[in-house]
Amino acid sequence: MMWARSGFKKQGRQVIGTTEKVMINAGGWKKERQEEQYIQWFNYLPEYLITFDASYSRIASDVNFCALVEHELYHIAHKKDQYGTSAYNRETGMPKLAIQGHDVEEFTGVVRRYGASEDVMRMVEAANKRPQLSRADVHYACGTCNLKVV
Repeated sequence: MMWARSGFKKQGRQVIGTTEKVMINAGGWKKERQEEQYIQWFNYLPEYLITFDASYSRIASDVNFCALVEHELYHIAHKKDQYGTSAYNRETGMPKLAIQGHDVEEFTGVVRRYGASEDVMRMVEAANKRPQLSRADVHYACGTCNLKVV
């Protein structure tokens, strides 16, 4: 985990936390320098790095900060094998990990524990309403659609 002095804007939204797989795309001494920097910071070379906006984290409530931490941790997921089951390293037995995007099913745990944000509440409200278009409307409007009308 690292602190950044401040967040940044991406697609018009303020980013206060990020999760990334550490990938050093360099060779030779440049690669060694980058690896050494991580080792000096953490005493090891991490596989994943979570960075938080320190200015936000300083003023966030405990609940909001915990929700942010958990949200970022959800981005590090147990990798699936070709059959969709959890994958493990054959030599070590350790789980294989991967970065995942914002998967609604995976993030329900954050909402269950900390409550829904305004954006999530709007999605829930929309999901609880009758659809504006039925599946049949979509099927008949699209000549190439393979949607089965029930």
